Amino acid sequence: MEGELFKLATSNGIWAALYVFLFIYVLYDSKNREKQYIEREKKNIRLPYMKTKQS
Repeated sequence: MEGELFKLATSNGIWAALYVFLFIYVLYDSKNREKQYIEREKKNIRLPYMKTKQS
């Protein structure tokens, strides 16, 4: 898939290259944001359980 995108970028110039860069950046950023969201949700789920178990 990346090979096709890079071929497109080289044949269509700077705008295609910019699009490819931004597309890959957004995918990378979304992946990291999703990891943080999952960790935060795990933490929020554990807290009420731990409080009720201790009391």
